[in-house]
Amino acid sequence: MIRSIRGNRSTFHAVEFPHHFNVLVADTTDETSADRFRTRNSSGKTTLLHILHYCLGADPRKPLFAGEAGADPALAGWAFTLELEVAGHDLIVTRAVDDGSEIQ
Repeated sequence: MIRSIRGNRSTFHAVEFPHHFNVLVADTTDETSADRFRTRNSSGKTTLLHILHYCLGADPRKPLFAGEAGADPALAGWAFTLELEVAGHDLIVTRAVDDGSEIQ
């Protein structure tokens, strides 16, 4: 069960999954609902899935959000942390983008 996904910078808004319910949907407000051109696109759902995959051991030779030239320079210094429960045990997994070969 996923409990949370966090980044090591204040610009990353942590995502908490309360009550053992792991569902990820984009939220709308009255303002966005009234504007037919505003959608749930670019709300970060796929990005969170990439981070989850990366924290759980995705191939470090294929860096997070990488192009053919390697990791996106905008991600230098970033690390992501995943808190989860597996078979009744609490686990905290952290993986840095700069050195993806190590998972803590």
